[in-house]
Amino acid sequence: MRRPAPWPDRSGPITIERVERATEFAAYVVEKYGDQYAPILTQLRVDLEEMRREQPLVGRSEPKPPRPLPDRSEITDDMPLQLEAAARLAFPDGTMSALGLRNAATRRELEHEKLGGRIYTTLAWIREWRERNRYPARPQDQLPRFQADAEAEGRADAVRKLVERRTKNLKK
Repeated sequence: MRRPAPWPDRSGPITIERVERATEFAAYVVEKYGDQYAPILTQLRVDLEEMRREQPLVGRSEPKPPRPLPDRSEITDDMPLQLEAAARLAFPDGTMSALGLRNAATRRELEHEKLGGRIYTTLAWIREWRERNRYPARPQDQLPRFQADAEAEGRADAVRKLVERRTKNLKK
């Protein structure tokens, strides 16, 4: 291995380029003088990977901010909306996302239109989808008796019987 060029400038900020040069030099030192310098090389490689991870990727854009929603008074129930806007309008608390609506559309649960590779739905179709998936509550008299309640009553009866037996034995 050829010896790397000497350090041009030792002052200034620590950059990825400087750590890369230090890594090359440390590899040279380990090869020439032995493995006792290997921990330095290892640490430089770890530091270099960490610096590369922290560095923002060039050419990668930030996620797009969500489009502003039109005023609710301008939107009719039959107006086609992209799934993101439809999810934000139909579920303002954020519990349903565009992905959830897309999955329902691909399962053929949610009525939708596909125009130019984009999926559109309406608030009326979302309302119908919700109504089809609504489960009405049972009347109070038809509710099943829960196992835990039955077990609790059974335990209470067992304790009551045990207390009665012991009191009978004490009276004798």
